[in-house]
This record gives sequence, C-alpha cells and structure tokens, in this order.
Amino acid sequence: MVGAEFSFGWTDGNMEEIDPRYDIMIFYENNNQLGVGLQAGVVLGATHQILLYAFYNEAKRKFNISFETLAGVTYTQEDTQNFGRFGLGAEFPLFEKLHVRANVAKSYTDYGDLETSMNVNDKLDFNLGVLVSF
Repeated sequence: MVGAEFSFGWTDGNMEEIDPRYDIMIFYENNNQLGVGLQAGVVLGATHQILLYAFYNEAKRKFNISFETLAGVTYTQEDTQNFGRFGLGAEFPLFEKLHVRANVAKSYTDYGDLETSMNVNDKLDFNLGVLVSF
C-alpha cells in the first residue's frame, strides 16, 4: 500500500496579548495552512485485514504578527512555521465497519532563523483512534 495526501485549510485561533511591562499589544492572525503526507505499508494476516505502515506528514502555516504600543507605534510581519511528523502505525478491524488505528511518531518544527521560547523538537507522541467506514 502506498498513498499520498494533500491538504489546504485556514487555521482558527487568532490571539491577542497585552504586555503591561512594555505597554505593547501583540496580535496573532492565522492565515492558511498547506500540508502533504506520504504513507507506505503492508497488509498482513490470513484475511489481509491488518495494516502496518510508515508515514510522513508536513504542514506549513502562515500567520501575521502585529505589534502596537500605547504610543501608537505599529509593526506587522508575516511569518511561516513548518511542522512535521513521521512514524509507524497499525490499523486493524474490530467489527465490520469499525477499525482501530494506533501510531507512534516523532514531531519537529522549523521556525527558520527565529529564536523561540519553546522547543518541540525530538518529542514522541502516541495516537489511538477509531475509524468508522461508511
């Protein structure tokens, strides 16, 4: 099994923060997000219902950041972030139209040359989901 996917969307979650120490307001305005993914796997079992797969997904998110001081000085910049996940997973049926999917993945981000206050690289995450076929 080999597959690819493409996604496009708009992110929600605009944010506003006021920092009284510097008399500044910061506005984060989300724009769009693009994503691509690849999967490759093998189907096992006597009835060919167990799927073992490897995957890779990457998304690029664009957003604007605006700064405004109480004195009326403003500044706006457009930023992008890249997010990625790669890992291994399995899917198998519970009932006729109900499947369970589990995977373990490593995540990474790319902020370019920007310094950030968070480090999300080298993190492992686990996912467990139920799929309904119709």
